Amino acid sequence: MSPNYQRVDPCQDFSRYVCEGWEQNHDLRPDQDGVSSGSVMYENSQRTLRHLLEAPYSDLPASTKQASADQAIFDKIQSAYDACMDEKTIQKAGSEPLLDVLRKIQEYYPPSHTSPRLENQQQKSLLDSGDYRLTNTIAYLVKIGVSAFVDFSIDADDKHPDNVVLMLSALRRPGLPSKEYYQDPSVVGRYTETIGQVLEALLREAHSSEHDFLLECSEELVEAIVRLEKNLALASPDEEDAEDVTKYYNPRSPAEVQALLPQLSMPELLSHLAPAGYVPEKVIVGSPPYVYALAMNLEQASYETIRAYLVWKTVQAYVDQIEDEALTPLKRFNNELRGKDPDASEERWRTCVRAVDRSLGGIKH
Repeated sequence: MSPNYQRVDPCQDFSRYVCEGWEQNHDLRPDQDGVSSGSVMYENSQRTLRHLLEAPYSDLPASTKQASADQAIFDKIQSAYDACMDEKTIQKAGSEPLLDVLRKIQEYYPPSHTSPRLENQQQKSLLDSGDYRLTNTIAYLVKIGVSAFVDFSIDADDKHPDNVVLMLSALRRPGLPSKEYYQDPSVVGRYTETIGQVLEALLREAHSSEHDFLLECSEELVEAIVRLEKNLALASPDEEDAEDVTKYYNPRSPAEVQALLPQLSMPELLSHLAPAGYVPEKVIVGSPPYVYALAMNLEQASYETIRAYLVWKTVQAYVDQIEDEALTPLKRFNNELRGKDPDASEERWRTCVRAVDRSLGGIKH
């Protein structure tokens, strides 16, 4: 509330009446798009994590110093944080770490001219011939933290909380911040242009290196990426439905999931992501209509569109971890979309705390 609330008429300036005091006590950094009580609590927790990660293990409170295994875990997390903070090495590497990942995708899902050409109608029957290219590519991306078509996660079973269960959910952020953005032609136009700029720049850098990755970045292909992404976004459930257990709790057997999404082999996927011999009794499918729409889009999309889409999802996933001019258009676009200064960048420690928590957060349990 305004410190001078008695002199402010809420009927004339309600925003000043209720917010002036908050605004005076909470500065908005250039890399922030807003401040709330929730973001303040998050900020405090991030600062605490930073303090822990930058302190020697011996300086930590005695209550946290237990077995030698604890220190080994801490050392691993701290090493990851220190590596992320090594900006000189990251800048020197440029786009090469990202290009290495894209080349790996090329190995799993090679260009069409190096493999049999697939017509749209043949996408659905790939598994019948033992072709697991798409499945193996998705498994690889899941392992490195990239969500392409669906999110795979392990969580407590809402109806049997003593058990954990495999969950298959629609992407919360298929590309743009929410599916409503895909209804704005100006945003979609700028987004399409940004994709073309980034992919073309990465291709130039790949061509100048010893090992190339093959992708024809034509205007038609970029538009096909956006079209596929938009279709999936519009098929995804609304935010409230995605959070409603009565809506997202849809148990299905692996065979039923396979029937819903025939382009992916569930047994093959599990062989990559689960312990040997593990076969779940059920999978929680967050949105069966979304999975059905995904299957239809995969059936209709060309081989090269799917391949280019996987490349683009990987680029988006790594944009904050790579320091290279090729990604500048995407970083600027993301900032502008959130109402920030286009060239704003957060302090490196914030990026690294978030990255470590996301990639190694489970190791502490």
